[in-house]
Amino acid sequence: MKNCEKCGITVPDPKKHCPLCGGMLTGGDGTETETYPSIPTIYKQYSLYFRILILVSVATGAICVMINLLLPQSGLWSVIVLLALVCMWIPLWTAIRKKSNISKNILWQTVILSLLMTGWDYFSGWHRWSVNYVIPAVCIAAMLGIGIVGKVMHQKAEDYVFYLLVDIFFGLVPLIFFLTGLADTGWLCLLCVVVSILCLTTIFLFSEINVIQELKKRFHL
Repeated sequence: MKNCEKCGITVPDPKKHCPLCGGMLTGGDGTETETYPSIPTIYKQYSLYFRILILVSVATGAICVMINLLLPQSGLWSVIVLLALVCMWIPLWTAIRKKSNISKNILWQTVILSLLMTGWDYFSGWHRWSVNYVIPAVCIAAMLGIGIVGKVMHQKAEDYVFYLLVDIFFGLVPLIFFLTGLADTGWLCLLCVVVSILCLTTIFLFSEINVIQELKKRFHL
């Protein structure tokens, strides 16, 4: 225990300054421990695996670029490899940073993957595989994933509203792709709309709260 001569308080933590006046603390034998334990982040918990993955990624990118430079007649295939590595690391980094909220993590993963795949499709010749297959499939997986997580973790009222808005958004985006002709293969887009409608119906019929009342409260209706 340390003491503040000015405030007359004792501080159990190994602090150097008083939390009230900022003055120097005196006393203590140096054996005190922090009141709140230090919780390691997911990166620190698995730092060895992340370091190995970083090393493998850098080595893969460097080797591919080197081979591509030695064999320029084979085309710029190393750029695709580098883009693939970027597409792997951006969602992984997002998952690490937003691991505290699984539902929002899934939302961020869906948005990032959709943008990355659309960019990849555009710069590789725009074959529309991103809007025809990838984005609708990712949206379907996200809606089902958020629904399962919410049921298992017993979502709060505000989480149901969040899930409701996410379902509407994920159902509208593929529908817009189909109606505007951006997606020329529409069956998966329409399936995404059907899944969105089913998820919305499930929320209104089987949720543990009155969704309509919660919406009125949230939007001051």
